[in-house]
Amino acid sequence: MRRIAIGDIHGCAQTFKKLVQKVELEPHDELILLGDMIDRGPDNKGVLDEILGLKEAGFKVILLQGNHEEFMLNAHIDYFIMDRWLNAGGRRTLTDFGATIDQLHTIDPVYWQLLSETQNYYITDHFIFVHAGLNFQLANPLEAVRDLRWIRNWHDEINYQWLGNRTIVHGHTPQSLEKVQQMLLNLPEKQVLNIDTGCVYHKLTDFGYLTAYDTLSNKIISQEYIG
Repeated sequence: MRRIAIGDIHGCAQTFKKLVQKVELEPHDELILLGDMIDRGPDNKGVLDEILGLKEAGFKVILLQGNHEEFMLNAHIDYFIMDRWLNAGGRRTLTDFGATIDQLHTIDPVYWQLLSETQNYYITDHFIFVHAGLNFQLANPLEAVRDLRWIRNWHDEINYQWLGNRTIVHGHTPQSLEKVQQMLLNLPEKQVLNIDTGCVYHKLTDFGYLTAYDTLSNKIISQEYIG
């Protein structure tokens, strides 16, 4: 069985679909999406439709909750969060669903159910998958739910005694594909891999890729932005 993690999709539905084809997903594999599946990109509803299609086809898809899923889930109960969400790319997601800020209730319940299934993290014997990272200022970093979705600049604080033989795979902070490849080379020592290669920021230098990590082969598979 392979475990394949994919970084921040951010509404890049065609790129996501192509990357899934590239990794040649099998029914017995686990596909782990590291959160921020929505907002900013060209087809946010399309990303969720693709995920629903994979699940309906029998593929095992594990969804982690990123800060953007957190935004959407909480926007309808808090106007302050709604405003932050709209300014962080949520307006495009609403447009994709044909809804306004007063019409969240018109979005099909199947999408709300999908978002509600997102997990804070996913742990195996040798890996911790999380959206943003871990706060190692705490005795148990997995208890800091906000940090799991929002933290940045934490790699230098890793508590390797707590981490043991596990490797942390995350997204949230975009970086170049070249840096991801360098992190892969350093994986035995550093035990952390950020696979957010800024797919939705394809107009900016060094970004514009959606990246997957196959834990079994220890390989990076990337797809350049196509929509």
